[in-house]
Amino acid sequence: MMTDIYLDGKKLDVEDAEGTSTVKELVDALEKELLELRLCIMDMRVNGERLSEWRNDPILHKPISEYSDFRFTTVQVEVLAHGGVETLREYIRFIQDNIPACSTDLRMGRKSAEGLFASVFEGLIEVLKTMDALTKGVGRYDIDLFKQTPAVYCKSLMERLEELNSARSSNDMVLMADILEYELAPLITEMEEKVFRRHTA
Repeated sequence: MMTDIYLDGKKLDVEDAEGTSTVKELVDALEKELLELRLCIMDMRVNGERLSEWRNDPILHKPISEYSDFRFTTVQVEVLAHGGVETLREYIRFIQDNIPACSTDLRMGRKSAEGLFASVFEGLIEVLKTMDALTKGVGRYDIDLFKQTPAVYCKSLMERLEELNSARSSNDMVLMADILEYELAPLITEMEEKVFRRHTA
């Protein structure tokens, strides 16, 4: 079966005579070519279906020849990077806005505490994922996004995440509230002040 490959709507002439090249090899080859153009792959569709988490999808290790078509969409790396920074700031603002109410509800034993805590916890996970993606993705380009790399805060955030998970497992709501209010909140505030520039665009 012949596989059609498109990049930003343009059909590419890709050789795979033996039909053994993997999707990852295709992606790596494309990104190598795109590097000099300061473009990166933002979206991938396979047989018409969009893969939301394609960089971690098992499909990367499968032969290209198993599929009828691939459609890749690119974006300027600066645009993607600045968008990632804004997403990171949104997660941080969300966490900051919800910590006070969550801490209060946890100490009071209110039912609403469970939902608030889950939102903050998941927000913290997204902060870590976004920080990791930005640090790794922008590393090959000369883009000045931060006053200092957010990577220095990853270890501390991971530790708070583990502490919160442990306290939740033991159902210690007071400890959960203390970690949120006295450890996580100051850490997030410090990170926001030292990492982010006043203007990101």
